[in-house]
Amino acid sequence: MVFGWHGDSVKDYAGGLVGTVDGTGTSIGNVEGYVGGGTRFNQDVSDQDISFGTTNLFTNTSYTVSLWAKDENCVHDSLFNTRMISGTSTGQGAGFSIGTSTVSTTGLNRTRFVHLGAGVGIDAYHSSSFWCDWHMFTGVLNGTTNAMLYEDGVLVDTDSAVSLDSNYVTDFMIGRRYLTTQIWNGTVDEVHVWSRALDGGEINQLYNNTVASYNASWSDVYYTPNGSANSIQNLTEPYRYIQYRSLFETLDGNFTPKLTDSVLKQIDYQTKILNAEPYSNFSLLYPKNNMWINDNTTVFNVTNGSDLDADNLLFSILIYNSTNPSILHLTNKTYNNYTLASSEQLIDGNYTWKARLFDNSTTYDNIYENLYSDWVGNFEFYLDTHLPSMTLVNQTVNRTEGEIFINETSFVTTGENLTLRFNLTDTGSPITSAWIKIWQTVKDGVLLFFGWLTHVTGDLWEITIPAINYTYPAGQINYTIYANDTANNVQEYDGNFTVEYNTTLDVFFNYTNIASDEGVKFIINYNYTNNTVIKNANVNITVSNVFYSTTYDNSLEYYYNDTVGIGLTTNPYTASVNASHNNSYYAFKNNITSFNVYGDVPIISIWNYPLMDAHMLYNNYTEFDWGDSFGHTDSDIINYELEIYNSTLFDSDSLIFAFNSTYSNYTLVLESMPTVGNYYIRYRANDSVEYNSYNYTNFSVVYSTLNIMSPSDNQILRKNTQF
Repeated sequence: MVFGWHGDSVKDYAGGLVGTVDGTGTSIGNVEGYVGGGTRFNQDVSDQDISFGTTNLFTNTSYTVSLWAKDENCVHDSLFNTRMISGTSTGQGAGFSIGTSTVSTTGLNRTRFVHLGAGVGIDAYHSSSFWCDWHMFTGVLNGTTNAMLYEDGVLVDTDSAVSLDSNYVTDFMIGRRYLTTQIWNGTVDEVHVWSRALDGGEINQLYNNTVASYNASWSDVYYTPNGSANSIQNLTEPYRYIQYRSLFETLDGNFTPKLTDSVLKQIDYQTKILNAEPYSNFSLLYPKNNMWINDNTTVFNVTNGSDLDADNLLFSILIYNSTNPSILHLTNKTYNNYTLASSEQLIDGNYTWKARLFDNSTTYDNIYENLYSDWVGNFEFYLDTHLPSMTLVNQTVNRTEGEIFINETSFVTTGENLTLRFNLTDTGSPITSAWIKIWQTVKDGVLLFFGWLTHVTGDLWEITIPAINYTYPAGQINYTIYANDTANNVQEYDGNFTVEYNTTLDVFFNYTNIASDEGVKFIINYNYTNNTVIKNANVNITVSNVFYSTTYDNSLEYYYNDTVGIGLTTNPYTASVNASHNNSYYAFKNNITSFNVYGDVPIISIWNYPLMDAHMLYNNYTEFDWGDSFGHTDSDIINYELEIYNSTLFDSDSLIFAFNSTYSNYTLVLESMPTVGNYYIRYRANDSVEYNSYNYTNFSVVYSTLNIMSPSDNQILRKNTQF
């Protein structure tokens, strides 16, 4: 203890501090306190408090502050923000305080232990009449664990904020908070501070040691010349505690009296002195209140308690429900936990339990004394030993043709989302959660995927596995479904599905028929959104026994190649395309549409006759002549196509006639000659595989032609010369 104040003085009897009385009308010891005199503070008078200034009481990381107080204005429905005691280091927003207030948002009244500043506190809620009576309020800060608020020796609230605001307190006050009008409107008594965190047993003992059963006093004066015992006969009522003192004096001035010992011994006892019942300062730990459990031989556990006489403690458990007041009454069990024996096992159902302590004292008054503490608890718990039940409803994927069921003969393809549905039921407590683990090979091995199932409706739960990708090995994939109920019973279901690698590499190329000297242009579209191809994978093309490969760049949506096929002989071919990574093939498209490699395309012929813009005579035959197609390296037969039009539109309406020939000349007979006019020719060659492009020329048909023989163009003429 580092500070003690009895309420009727400004002095700290433990540490020697002397307080200063502030405010108008403050009178120390002006009213009856809880023990002796106390100090009444009036909220209506400004700044009433007792200030002890700067102290070093709180330099440790742990402390305990305890006081007795009652409110003189508690009849109001709402309490003022008041402080019984406070300590600050940087003004009103820091340090600690114990007081009362009303929560503005709910209207609830509370005792509040504030630490770490105004924002961090722990509370106990009551009606306003609670503070009309004397109560002991205790705040504990354990610098390594938590902060706690006790009322009348019983823990009421806790939190985990543990750090101190500062290493000293500059304004330690009783009755008010620094720089505020938050003055306690009542009486304060018996303030004590410890530089450590008292435990629950010590706080309960502190409370019990200051609670008197009767207000009475007695005294007796006796004389003994030889130190022998004398008896006191006037204890005729049951006092809970006895306080005594001894005085040793002599009338002989030649001697100095010295009192070496004073002992109170009970003879023919009738009052509670030999044995004190255990405190009921413990709490029920397990099963917790409103808890589901799944063990019918569960353990029952309580916190540590204490006994004034330091006797060894046992504890008793009473288990009951609304229809049976004593299902199990277990007595004298080893403190502080007990596991039910198999002969004591419970059946599924709802239960309530409570406990009390029992000491091992062999000396006690069986009329006035009790070996048992009061009962603590009435905690309800619910026992459910039934495991959940699981049934597979279906496994499906969505495709263009609709929802497809996945089973032993129908497989999921990489890139698809797989949905699994289950019926989950439980005859005991409700299902609370379900989850899936997908294994790379065997159960409890390498984990491929973890996810939570969603409750759909009724007993139906489902989960959709995002796009199955190449990390799933081809073949059977094993998974386990877990279902958990409120009582924490877990059931497992093992299932599987089969993965096959997909054909999402979409491949196309430029021609169905390709010349032997022409490269095939392969364009491969990746479905990279479902992870069938990944960065740095190899994209491979196989044409017959010729293999090509390149590394995929995920900045592109396709791979383009225009060299495959150069030098292939004239034959039909099929191509295969796949993607690989680390020597594992995970996306492919085999036997794409076949293509043919053929010989050279015919070279376009040279036109010989008639010359462009030539005039042909009407009623005369005309010969058309062109050169043979050249540069052709294969032995295909060449055919020539010739078309004559009366318009440069070269459409069907303007077509005069057309013919095909294996020769590079053709004679248009007289009967087939067109009428006088202008005509346009287009012609081309082919080798039975593919035509080359057209070439063009033109001519005119006229009735006659006149050729001037002389004079020639630009000739100089002489007089009297004939032409």
